[in-house]
Amino acid sequence: KKINKRTLEAIIKKGIHKSKAEYFNDVFDPFYKKFYPKISELLSDIRFSCFSKKCNNLLLWAHYGDNHRGICLKYKLPKEMEKNVFLDEIIYSAIKLKKVKITKEDDNSYHEIITLEEKGLTIYDAFFRKHKDWQYEEEIRMVYINENEEELYTNIQLEAIYFGIECPNSDINTIKRLCEGIGLNIKFYKMEATENLELKEILMN
Repeated sequence: KKINKRTLEAIIKKGIHKSKAEYFNDVFDPFYKKFYPKISELLSDIRFSCFSKKCNNLLLWAHYGDNHRGICLKYKLPKEMEKNVFLDEIIYSAIKLKKVKITKEDDNSYHEIITLEEKGLTIYDAFFRKHKDWQYEEEIRMVYINENEEELYTNIQLEAIYFGIECPNSDINTIKRLCEGIGLNIKFYKMEATENLELKEILMN
């Protein structure tokens, strides 16, 4: 995550933010967002939180960690979820679409629409399925159905914070003092590069 007011708020309030699908960086996630705007309107109250299994992926740090200047938050996920909260791993496989011609009977003109080629797709596919190009993320996703106005989900426990290779010492010290001030007893790690230019985490004092 980029170190900003929103990130610090999540640490202070001991929760994770819920996002709308319209803010996703994948234009086809969920797939109905691009091709079925009416469905998007019906599902506008659904929120998402996204995680990864890995903390040492170079691309993730570049894309989501402010080009290695940010942090990675490690959470312990709850064993039992609320009835309106669903947690699962993302499946990476393309969803096939096709163009269909709709003909008007009065003047024989037509227009084209895009629809699903696959049959039997469910809402679950919409929430937990992405194109294979995103599989490097190894994403785990939390979906909140019929969500209330609470911006943060707090039934979750922060276990550790990982600081990017380029994270300024001033930001590291600020976050460590912040966690100490609110009584948050967690571990801190600093990402470093190996001889093979891979990332590894080093436990900090």
